[in-house]
Amino acid sequence: MKATWLVSLVCFISATAFSQNLKSHEVPYVILDRFAILYPDAKQVQWEYQTGMYHVKFRNRKLRGSAMFYLNGEVQQTETGISVTALPKKASTFLTDKVQVKKIQEAVIVEDEAGTITFLAEADHIAYQFDHVGELIGRKEL
Repeated sequence: MKATWLVSLVCFISATAFSQNLKSHEVPYVILDRFAILYPDAKQVQWEYQTGMYHVKFRNRKLRGSAMFYLNGEVQQTETGISVTALPKKASTFLTDKVQVKKIQEAVIVEDEAGTITFLAEADHIAYQFDHVGELIGRKEL
């Protein structure tokens, strides 16, 4: 699981470096259609093409989100910004008691194509990844 997270992070960083910004009319209809079904209230939509996938960043009801789509319109992964208080209690306790972070700057819930839920938390220039119950999976300095 740690290796998967690190590989995903490296792929995301390298893909972002070589991404291409797109206008909505440049995105395949099957992907736009799927996005509209999943996020009908999305605003501030920004599309990018990254190594065979379409990545979209958006705001949905005041929350920041992003999604990666395969060329056939299937979702590879979604990320949604959440309140820090929405992190699993075990994750919050780990960060405040064991690591003694001053402040958790950002929290995100991630769902992959298999439906696996993980959480990301950024604190003191370190990204922490937790499983669905709040067990630490990995950490990476930012």
